Amino acid sequence: MPPMLPALGRCAAAASLLVLLGGGLHSGTSAQPLQVGAEVFAVDPGKVVEVSYRTPTLRMMAHRWEAGARFTIIFLEKGQPAPRVCLAGPGFEHVLRKLASLKLSRHLSVSQVKAYVEKKNFNSWAELEVRDISQMEPFQARIIPVPGSDAEALVHFHGVTYMVSLDVKIFQLISGGCKSLAAAESNQK
Repeated sequence: MPPMLPALGRCAAAASLLVLLGGGLHSGTSAQPLQVGAEVFAVDPGKVVEVSYRTPTLRMMAHRWEAGARFTIIFLEKGQPAPRVCLAGPGFEHVLRKLASLKLSRHLSVSQVKAYVEKKNFNSWAELEVRDISQMEPFQARIIPVPGSDAEALVHFHGVTYMVSLDVKIFQLISGGCKSLAAAESNQK
């Protein structure tokens, strides 16, 4: 094979990569906005293996080794001397179903997002991470209930803030720890 052909192949591969990257860079500016009701994040809850939720005062980590197995929840709260550990029950399953499908409730202007962030800076937002059985990176976002609303939350990921439909009770269930998330027969430690 002439020495020029491998170099030509590398150039073609590099050109293809540039075309792909170039297309990706421009797709954000020409893309149509999401429709209200569209999912900004979705994953099959049956395939989720880990959920992590962190605020300045609490940590909740739910983990299972494989899809279909039961989750074990570890809950830490600031000021408490020891973590609580429990098996997930209906409360956690409800939380997981709701966090696994975040739907756009309405569009926000840049000034509206700025106003929300000024009221509650990002340090006060919860960090949410959802990992499933795929080989993809986990979903990572900041999330906070909307002040004055019982049915909306702000979720921020990949540099964009969305207003999503999410019942404020989801945040209350998480804050309740093992008392609200555990199975009835779970041995809380």
